Amino acid sequence: MPPRSRKPRSDPAITALERGVLEAVKDKKQGLTDAEILAALPQEADQNKRAIAYNSLLSKGKLQLLRRALDREPLYAPAKAEVAKLAGLRLNINETALYKLIEESNNKGIWSRDLRRCLNLPKVQLEKALKDLESRKLVKTVKSVSQANKKIYMLYNIQPAPELSGGPWFNENHDYDTECIRIIYQQVTALVKDRPNLSSKEICEKLNDSGLLNEKLTNDNVEQLLGTMVYDSMIAEQKKQLPDGTTKVTYYKSTPVPTYNALAETPCGLCPIISVSSPQTRNRNLCRLQFVEYGEYLVHYLFV
Repeated sequence: MPPRSRKPRSDPAITALERGVLEAVKDKKQGLTDAEILAALPQEADQNKRAIAYNSLLSKGKLQLLRRALDREPLYAPAKAEVAKLAGLRLNINETALYKLIEESNNKGIWSRDLRRCLNLPKVQLEKALKDLESRKLVKTVKSVSQANKKIYMLYNIQPAPELSGGPWFNENHDYDTECIRIIYQQVTALVKDRPNLSSKEICEKLNDSGLLNEKLTNDNVEQLLGTMVYDSMIAEQKKQLPDGTTKVTYYKSTPVPTYNALAETPCGLCPIISVSSPQTRNRNLCRLQFVEYGEYLVHYLFV
């Protein structure tokens, strides 16, 4: 005797009327009015029962309300994935509103004062809701390298934007990592010395392969670093026009330029008796005479 096929179990938490509502709005992303849902229901239900079914589905995250102008009926549509996700988190009203605002801020985060201003919540309620979200590891606080006193919130699993964290050049305490930068400078200098005319993309790949940093560098990070090194004359760049009209920039080890003090290289800058001379006596003959007399003075009184 062939086994009987089992019917899929329906969700016991959903009533027959709620299932009818969900079936009516299925694939109706633009939403349906209450009258349109009533016409699609397999069995008639009074307005009070329909309202209970709508509220139940909204609280379970299976239905969403699309609001229109004040003088028009609301529309009911299947819930989006994020609506269902929020329903699964079982947040209260304040926590839901906070979570949505923080989620919208993405990796830029949102300041605690802006959260309070947007929701117009008392400080005590705001802090309690944020503390609950943090304890459940739904949101986290991050510090900004530019404004360390600001308390910024973002979702727990999101990496802060470079303008907040400072990018790879800052450590976990948001301090400029001078030791790490010094090591990378040495690595880049060695790379362009061994293999001249490397592009920023090639240097970026080699730095990421070296494992010097905990996070991966982007090409923008490396170009910023190379620009600083070129400015400091640690390396030099070469620009070449390609046939397609683009410009290829490569880097090589720069030759140190000797530094000297132009004033010290002049005759008067080297003269040991410039302090006892004057503009009137600064000509070849008088300077020579004074230098000889001063030299005899030094020999007689200091070295004899």
